[in-house]
Amino acid sequence: MRWAFLLLVAALAPFDKASANLRLDIAMEGPWIFYVQPNFKTAAGTSTVLIAVAPRVSGHYPPTFSAGDGGNFDVGVNCVAFDHVCIPHPTSVTSLAHDGYADPSPVPLSQPGWNWSQFAQSAYILILPMPDSFSADGKESLTFQKVLPTSASPNPPSTTPANYAIGIQLHYANGPDKLGLYSCSNAHDASSCTNPVFSADEDNSGTLRLTIRSDETPANPDKCKYHLHGTYHAMLGLVDPALTNNAAKTFVDMPKYDPACTPSDPQQDPLLSAQPSMHMNHSDYQSVLKDVPATLDTLVVYLKSLKLQGGRSEQLVLPGLEQQADHLRGKFPRSSDLSELTANLKVSEDGITRVLEQLARNSQAASDRNGHAAHEPDLALRLEAALLRLQALQRETAVATLSIFTGKDCRSAILLIQ
Repeated sequence: MRWAFLLLVAALAPFDKASANLRLDIAMEGPWIFYVQPNFKTAAGTSTVLIAVAPRVSGHYPPTFSAGDGGNFDVGVNCVAFDHVCIPHPTSVTSLAHDGYADPSPVPLSQPGWNWSQFAQSAYILILPMPDSFSADGKESLTFQKVLPTSASPNPPSTTPANYAIGIQLHYANGPDKLGLYSCSNAHDASSCTNPVFSADEDNSGTLRLTIRSDETPANPDKCKYHLHGTYHAMLGLVDPALTNNAAKTFVDMPKYDPACTPSDPQQDPLLSAQPSMHMNHSDYQSVLKDVPATLDTLVVYLKSLKLQGGRSEQLVLPGLEQQADHLRGKFPRSSDLSELTANLKVSEDGITRVLEQLARNSQAASDRNGHAAHEPDLALRLEAALLRLQALQRETAVATLSIFTGKDCRSAILLIQ
């Protein structure tokens, strides 16, 4: 009986989350290039890390970082932090293992000692802990060509078709409680990655998604696979623009000439050089990432300048908007931030409308009494200007929300530098 009692007590005891080893999968989809970087500096000594790089390519939304309540992020060097620390547990492991999973088969490209940090101002660069194993998140049959097909030579030599990864999952047996994205002031030092990109870290839900989606829609079909070809072309331009080591893989999936598609294929454009300024073609959604917090700040400053009295500030939700502006300043908004802002802006919009209606009634009543309109200097005009500013921010918030949740699977080939 005593043992049964002890077992019952143990079963009913509070669960200590800190003592548990939470597993984690990081699912990555989009034009990601992976590179295993040894001897990377961290606060706890040197470590092997996994570098993931993606070019900015037109026709794609900015990347999303989400374990359930995430958001978009911009170009630069960022670290996927475990419990607020970039690379908390150094390792000397120098290769990726699939450990019981089918071979993920990323497209292998050769570029020993790849200088990925030269794109710190122009590409999406992530520093990740080395996973315990990795696997493919989907594969697609691809071929590679050294030359493009033409009408005169419609069937150039091609590699044998093979299945390659179009998404990757990184598996961690000992994941964190909290996941964050932290910007790095030094691309080669994990201890410099201390500035949170978002307003708060996320709980480890079991899966972190790092996704770049295409903006292709049924109304804008990509029958020629231009977005797939364009992403590969941009990726190759980051890795080997001179084709010193990868000439046999100059083109992807162009085994024969197609008069409807080949003449306009983006792969016939010159490869982007290694100069960062060349890697600037990207979607218009990019600017919204920084605009929402900045535009909110501007709106709050303007509303405060009105010096509203008699409870009008509360009608416009000015205290709530000011608090959220402080919360988001210098950060990228998460989906929950945008939802809260959308709700506050709607209430504020209704409040401005009510105040304008009240001013109109007051003016009419005064005019009826003595023939002269009541006059609150310029307030109605300034409130109308505030309404226009607020509605502009509503549109930016809607676009920012769209960029987090919408888009089509990119299906770009995943590259692994060797």
